[in-house]
Amino acid sequence: MSIENLPVSVMEELELAAGVTLDVLFNQKKRHPYANRASVFLTLHTKGTPMTWEELGKLSLDQLFALLEDQSDDPKE
Repeated sequence: MSIENLPVSVMEELELAAGVTLDVLFNQKKRHPYANRASVFLTLHTKGTPMTWEELGKLSLDQLFALLEDQSDDPKE
């Protein structure tokens, strides 16, 4: 996932929703509970099919991972 081209406002929205900065959210040594939802949030934004933080929060983990898999099957990448 490449977030460099996303508007800063999207990253700020994510940080505000999660209550932590991106570096804390995606810390590999201590995975944050919101990391899965945050990954899907950013992936959907990078693909141009965003969902809100609240919408994603209503989904099950299976549904979140299905969204992530659907987005990774893009033949352009």
